[in-house]
Amino acid sequence: TLLCDDFMKSNKSSEGENFTAVKNLYGSPILLFEGRCGSFARSVDVILHFLFWVAFYSSLVQSQNSEVLWDALMMQDDDTPDECQRCMTMIAASANFLNLLSNEEHSVCMPPDRSNHEMYRVVALPVVRERLLYVLTTGTSGYLAACDRDDGSLSSFHNLLKHNCVPQLCLGLTTNPVLLESAYQALETSLNGFPGVLMSSLVSEKTSLEALFHLLGSSDQSQKGKMNVFAAAVMSSAGNLGILGDAVTRFGLRSIAVASLSAACLMEDQQSEVCLLAEDMTEEGSSLSMLCLHGLVDVLSVEQSTKGEKKLVLSPSEARAIASSLGKKLSAMVLERFLHKAEQERHCINESGHQEVKNFPEVTMLCALAASKEALSFLVASGGLEALSLVAAEGVIEAIAALQEVCHVDASAVIEVDGHVSALHVIAEQTNQHDAERACFELLASICKKSKDGRAAVSEAEECMPCIGYASDRIKGLLSSVSDEKDAVVSPSDTKGTEMAAMSFLASLLQSEECRAAILEDSDLKTCLDNIVLNAPNYPMQLSGVGFLCKCARFVGTFTSEVPYNVDNITSPLMSILESSRSRSKRLPMGSSTGFTSFGDFSESHHLNENLLVANACRGLESLIQFMPKDSVDKTLTALASLWCDTIDFQSTGTKKTASKTNNSGLLMYNISCIFLGVCGNNDINVFPTVVSNILKLILTNSTLTEKRLKQAASDTTVNDDNLYWIATHTQCLQCLATLTIDPTYQASKECTLGDVITKAESEVVTSTRARKPARLLQSPATPPPTLRSILEQISVNISDQTNAVIARKILENLSYF
Repeated sequence: TLLCDDFMKSNKSSEGENFTAVKNLYGSPILLFEGRCGSFARSVDVILHFLFWVAFYSSLVQSQNSEVLWDALMMQDDDTPDECQRCMTMIAASANFLNLLSNEEHSVCMPPDRSNHEMYRVVALPVVRERLLYVLTTGTSGYLAACDRDDGSLSSFHNLLKHNCVPQLCLGLTTNPVLLESAYQALETSLNGFPGVLMSSLVSEKTSLEALFHLLGSSDQSQKGKMNVFAAAVMSSAGNLGILGDAVTRFGLRSIAVASLSAACLMEDQQSEVCLLAEDMTEEGSSLSMLCLHGLVDVLSVEQSTKGEKKLVLSPSEARAIASSLGKKLSAMVLERFLHKAEQERHCINESGHQEVKNFPEVTMLCALAASKEALSFLVASGGLEALSLVAAEGVIEAIAALQEVCHVDASAVIEVDGHVSALHVIAEQTNQHDAERACFELLASICKKSKDGRAAVSEAEECMPCIGYASDRIKGLLSSVSDEKDAVVSPSDTKGTEMAAMSFLASLLQSEECRAAILEDSDLKTCLDNIVLNAPNYPMQLSGVGFLCKCARFVGTFTSEVPYNVDNITSPLMSILESSRSRSKRLPMGSSTGFTSFGDFSESHHLNENLLVANACRGLESLIQFMPKDSVDKTLTALASLWCDTIDFQSTGTKKTASKTNNSGLLMYNISCIFLGVCGNNDINVFPTVVSNILKLILTNSTLTEKRLKQAASDTTVNDDNLYWIATHTQCLQCLATLTIDPTYQASKECTLGDVITKAESEVVTSTRARKPARLLQSPATPPPTLRSILEQISVNISDQTNAVIARKILENLSYF
């Protein structure tokens, strides 16, 4: 009766509990008094001490008298009509007694003589605990067998167990090898059905969680893996309730949890009987590895927003460790999931409680690992790419992104697992998953660009043609929006990323003859692309349109007259880019930034600018110029010469420059120089004086331009990278001059010899230099003006740049014949 009373209420928290006290079935309680009793601080301590040792000695001897106490505790001789109340009374008494014995170092049951303390801890305490666990197990199993199992009865039962900390108590005792089996049996019966109220109570204490992880890794052979499965089922239930991860984080047990759950996932591979145990123990027939994954996913999940949404967050070391140990297992589980799904579809079976593939724990974990570059290599090595390809076919963005990452390294690996087929399937389904569609378009474009085999695999796939049609329709859908948004400031969400990815996809397929024919026969698409090139509201969209036309320009020689992509039709919008660049009143939005810094900011936000746009247009004109009529060639070279001259003048100024005009200037100059070099080597095209003069102007001013760029490059990596193109442009100009001077009879025009052009260019450079100098410097002693010959002589002896030195020597030799 004393044990049934809630005399330990001060040690328990009953706040918020709907707890109903058990009935007194043991008879009248013993009378207690206030004050000390012998060597004990309270009279109740004497009674409890006496009760413990009676329980111990009566457990040592097997006789009829020795069972009197235990029969009384279990009310074996009482004719109690209410079996449920009898069981609840047994549970309360045994649980309270076990809680009393939980402190092994400072218990009222310890013998007064210190020399007997070791005997108490090693012998007496385990004996009594084992008998009490038996009583507790009998009470819980008896109640579950006798009660009606309605909500009210189970609620009272669960609240009693929670009130007396039965789950935590039993878990703590499983760490003792002597009590392991008895404690496990008591725990298993008390957690029957894994009720949520007890799951919350179980993870509320650090010692309980530590004991649970210890039980998960138990190697006890008597149960043949049953304890491991049960521990995994407990953690799976807590994980599904979303309470395991928070508790693990709160108590600092993340590392232990990850290691324990990861190791347990592989246990069924070593013990086949464990798999059958797990299927029998859980209603849905889950395997041990699946149970562990439910728990592991919750442990690694972190709340990302105020809405309570969680996302798997892995450190690089965790990702590597899990991928190396579980990569193969996860892949096999995902493949098995899809085999089961295919089997269900084949037999036209609709399972109740249908769940999206991405929500299954093995898929969630696989995608989280695939998002980590540190772990992705382990997944690929363990065969995880095939599983990722199947997941990607369901439109899971993380899996598609992982295939894209692998494609950067080895596109053939993605093709081998039909990653391109998965991407085409997502697009062909037209599910309006814009992020997934964009990622798939980008993946397919990467595969096609990587190799000829990649293009062949994509173009020959069954769903390629429907995807081409869908991509064209998406792009054509931009026609009205481009016109409507002409004067609008575009936010990041309005950048039409899917449509731009579709352009990249179609452009990558132009090298396939069959695909090219299907793409280019669509005149509406050409109209839309022209509109995008001329009127797009932001740079990313306009660059995508220009890039597509440049790719078309590569094949212009193969087009028939019926195709709307002839030389004039491609040249016209590209030339409009050159012409509008000089007259545009304000810079276009980038689509990835909400504002711009005009001066001194050479950050990545200024990468998308007029220079980059015009440089891309020049790439297309380079392919087209050999097919242009003479008047178009002259018009193109005039426009390019003007841009060339403006860029050199801008770079030569000593004032602070806007980042939007500085970035990509080297790329622009290099692309123009490629056209100049091609023209210089083409006998069918007359290189008129303006072009030659511009080539000479860069050679004459290169040292000044280099000095100014290097001052900026010292603190800006973007400018430093663009400097490589300036260096290449200088080399291209030397090549142009070397080509032009091969023939000693060459004249820039009927009225103007090469010598006249050189003299004029030298004079213009001197005049321009003097105009930029302050008045005080003009009064200083004048230095001899640079001449082409003097500059070429300096270059020819500069052994640090051997290529330019050799070219300069050739030019000097050629000029000696003029």
